[in-house]
Amino acid sequence: MGHVLRIPTLASIVLAAWLCTSTARAYEDQAGISADLTYGRVVPDSSRPNGLLLGATGSIGLDDIWTARLRLAYGFHPGTDAAPSAIQVGLLSAELLYLFDILEWVPYIGPGADAMTVYDSGSLGAEAGGHIVVGIDWLATRELVVGGDVRLLTLLSDLDQRPFYMAFTLSIGWLFEL
Repeated sequence: MGHVLRIPTLASIVLAAWLCTSTARAYEDQAGISADLTYGRVVPDSSRPNGLLLGATGSIGLDDIWTARLRLAYGFHPGTDAAPSAIQVGLLSAELLYLFDILEWVPYIGPGADAMTVYDSGSLGAEAGGHIVVGIDWLATRELVVGGDVRLLTLLSDLDQRPFYMAFTLSIGWLFEL
C-alpha cells in the first residue's frame, strides 16, 4: 500500500516542477552565439555515407520560455562505391524553441524551417524543408552554454530521393545580456 501513495506524490512533484519551470529564465533578455559540430545522415538512403557539418548559431530569448535561433551550416558527405560523388550541403535554419528551464539544465523542443543547398554530381540544387528539434543545454555559467540536440529534417522538394536528414549536434556558445 505504501508504494501506491508514492506514485501520486512523485507525479505531483514532477507536475509542480514542470509548472514552475518558467521562473528560472535561462535565456530571457539574452542573445547568444555558438559554434556547432553536426553529424548528419540521409535516412533511409544507406548508399550515402554520413557527413559532418560545421555551423554557427545566433539566438535571442523572446521571453522566459521561448527563444528563437538562426543557424547557418556547411557540410560534406564523401562519396562511396555505391554513390561515387561527394555531396556538399549548405543549410540555413530558423527555429522557435520552447524551453523547459530547470536552472542550469535547459531541455527544449521546437519546430524549424530550412533552406538547403545541395551540390551533388556536378549540379547545384536548392530545397526547402522543415524540422523538429529536441535538445538540452547546460548553462556552465551565466555566459557559457554547452548543448546537444537531434534534428529530423524533411526536404519538401525531394521526398522521393532523400526523404529525411537526421542531424546530431554538439555546440558551445556564449550568452550576452541585452
